[in-house]
Amino acid sequence: MSTGPASTSAKTILILLDVSFPSDPTGVPWDGFRVMQWFRRLETAQKIPIIIITGSDDPQFKERAVTGGAVAFFHKPIDNDDLLKVVKNTLSAADAALAGPPPPAASNS
Repeated sequence: MSTGPASTSAKTILILLDVSFPSDPTGVPWDGFRVMQWFRRLETAQKIPIIIITGSDDPQFKERAVTGGAVAFFHKPIDNDDLLKVVKNTLSAADAALAGPPPPAASNS
């Protein structure tokens, strides 16, 4: 039996992660920051963009999210339009990074 979050696959393109988790029945204390660290240690998940959300008023959460590798941070309640814009921009940037540099311009000499 696994003691961590589900493994990632090549189909995972973005992770939307809440900071707060319900109690783990195994007694292992998980929160969004710990899960983010776990993903960052997986070779297959290191470059997957993570967006953190929270309902907490703790001012250190945003700093922890950014230093932990999150690409964005949202406080609940989330503005759906803002979240959608960040998701689209993040996925566009990821697509561009996967595509690599543009081909060289053709020469007309």
